Amino acid sequence: MDQRHEAFIITRLIPHGSTDQKAYYHCIGGMHHKLCYGSLPLRAADRFITLVKNNAHLISEELKSIQGQLACQGKYLKRSRVPYLNFLLASAFNLDLDTRYVSGGTYAQTTPHDQKNIGGLTIVDVTDPLDPSYAFVTGSESGSDLGDLPCTAQDYLEVYHSGEESDEEKDSSNSALTAKFDSIRFITEDMLAEALPFRFGVAEDLQSRRRATHTSNPKFIPKPSVASSHPIFPALSELLLEPAVLYSLKTGDTYDLELLIPGKTVQIKAALCALSPFPETGLPLFLSVVQEELKHKGNILDLTGFSLSPKQLASVVAEFPNTRTVILSHSPQVSSEHVRALLSTKPEIDRLELLDTGITDDTLASLLQDHPEIFKRVSDIIHPLLVSTKRPANPGAFHVFASLEGSYIMTTGGIAISVWTPVKIVQNIFDFLAVLAGLDRGVTPTSGDSIQSMLIQTALSSGLRKPESLWKDRTVTTVARNCGVLTPGAWTFMFTQANPLATRGGSTESRYAFAKVLPGCIQVQTYDLGQFLEEMRKEGRGPLPSNELVQKFNDLIQSGVGVDTTSVAKAVPQTMRYVMRALMGRRKRQRGQTQSERPKSVVEGSNSCKCNINQIKQC
Repeated sequence: MDQRHEAFIITRLIPHGSTDQKAYYHCIGGMHHKLCYGSLPLRAADRFITLVKNNAHLISEELKSIQGQLACQGKYLKRSRVPYLNFLLASAFNLDLDTRYVSGGTYAQTTPHDQKNIGGLTIVDVTDPLDPSYAFVTGSESGSDLGDLPCTAQDYLEVYHSGEESDEEKDSSNSALTAKFDSIRFITEDMLAEALPFRFGVAEDLQSRRRATHTSNPKFIPKPSVASSHPIFPALSELLLEPAVLYSLKTGDTYDLELLIPGKTVQIKAALCALSPFPETGLPLFLSVVQEELKHKGNILDLTGFSLSPKQLASVVAEFPNTRTVILSHSPQVSSEHVRALLSTKPEIDRLELLDTGITDDTLASLLQDHPEIFKRVSDIIHPLLVSTKRPANPGAFHVFASLEGSYIMTTGGIAISVWTPVKIVQNIFDFLAVLAGLDRGVTPTSGDSIQSMLIQTALSSGLRKPESLWKDRTVTTVARNCGVLTPGAWTFMFTQANPLATRGGSTESRYAFAKVLPGCIQVQTYDLGQFLEEMRKEGRGPLPSNELVQKFNDLIQSGVGVDTTSVAKAVPQTMRYVMRALMGRRKRQRGQTQSERPKSVVEGSNSCKCNINQIKQC
């Protein structure tokens, strides 16, 4: 049976030039995988649906950006308009770091191939990212009686395992896997025909389509009722609440309203949110509402939609020092001044949400470029710029270079993330190092070179997560990309993977180093993990990783990566030399210089690595 598989992303969008504003299903992205069969498509779909739910806010913004931009449904897109969604899809189908599964090559934006279904199809509807739908279609060589009709996860898996001998352990695992889809809505044939008419529409040659003698029977999932939360005839107290808020702010007497806060938190907050500009007299009542809300939301300060001034925002945040997440989304009044006021009052934030605000892509790029110091203690910023195809060059970015021992090819060159903290970067580096160390020991079979896969890019793109959480349940707050030149003070992580088959006497151990670009951009200073964290303290960066994570990292280095951390010189990888050779060689060839004229890198000292990287900056 064919092992190739395709995946499609569909959603309802209003077409360009629509006069009735009616939405239709469109196929907005997808991918083709050369080695995805059996239960692998189900596991990938499960991972993708989880990612869609966990990153629903960013996905909603991306979908909003293409409303009214596409032609009528059914048109074949040569390039995806949703790079973030496509990145999540490719990540889900190529990687699962919880099980050390790595497959596929480097990430590139793709759309589904306009070819006959050979191995099988996965389709996911993301119209509502918090409530996605799914369907599978069996391959043309499967001999299935389902034909080209959409089928459930259980039916799809039964087709691929029909005729096999029963295996109790395998059957139990597959049953648990298919059970996950019982609570997910099912995509109907009509939805597929509208989104993919070149595959399932009436215009498709009926003779070329496979007839079905059996259809799937998905479990019925009722839509949640909204009648109880939005009654047709609201209570009189609800109608009088907003005027009562306005009157209390006018008189300065909010005592009676504060007594109502425990039972009317949402309603009072909504009434306050409608005030623009926000009055100073409303701050005491607002603080009481937020205090009550934090009892249920933990350390999440949700200021969605509020028109606070920068000074008011700073005063509110100062009242809640334990807050780890601040949400300023859907507030057009929020500007760069709000961000600077917020971070000057509370510099350490795990997650700052800035969706649908007055902070445009250019505004955030300018903040990252001109004021990188204010983000030293911010782990994640949720903004469309950081998941787009744009490459904001900012001095505070963290870069990763990786190569294979004995290779002259720069396999991961300068992939960077713009916003990071020590705890986040150490966790993300540990995630991909743990996989590479396992692969070196033959723990997991893969297709292709793991260094050249999406592994490092995907691991770096992950948001800060709790230590006990699974990697599958992560958020993806940025898409790591080549952010351009290295600047003075920039931090990098360099890694060389062992390659016993290298023609020039490959090493049996992998090597790593953290490195900082020194003033003048002609030298770098290298550090092991402990020294790197000490430098982070000196720079005022934080939070730092926990002792448990540091111990896990060091254990991995000793047992898996094989670096002698007692001598940093041994930890210096050849990666920087390969990066320089690739960049210098390209630069010199452009200038018409010969091999002998190219400058060489220099390694000096027992505790440092000093390399001429001037050409990196120029390139």
